[in-house]
Amino acid sequence: IEFVGQMEQRDFTAAVTRFDSTMSAVMPAAKLEETWDMVEEQAGPFQAWSRTTTGETQGYDYVLVTSTFENAVLDIQVVFDGDLRIAGLFFKPHVDTDALEATPPCPGLSLPRQEAALFRLSCWCTDPVPTIVTRPSAPTSRFAI
Repeated sequence: IEFVGQMEQRDFTAAVTRFDSTMSAVMPAAKLEETWDMVEEQAGPFQAWSRTTTGETQGYDYVLVTSTFENAVLDIQVVFDGDLRIAGLFFKPHVDTDALEATPPCPGLSLPRQEAALFRLSCWCTDPVPTIVTRPSAPTSRFAI
């Protein structure tokens, strides 16, 4: 949270002090400032963070900071190495996975919760109720729909 606050306060010099050597090389303070400006240009000014979620992937711990901007809600993913140095930074559109798991992706389609969430994430369409939804009788993998 401190890191996101430093970006919000535009203290990019302080923010990059927590970077590991790779992040320091590819994203010095000026590049972080440029990245933050680009995010705010697209999503609007930062307003607040509302939730944090932690996890682990490929041997790295991460924190997702759900952040509200004027025009969008984004998840700021801050990835940490074993020494708790920042090893990655990602800005992603927020997806409410709790809501995805609570509702089926389409009327009349019955999938296990995890597959329903994957279906919504990977098959988002402009028409919220597709006219034709089919599912193979014998899927070849758990991701086949």
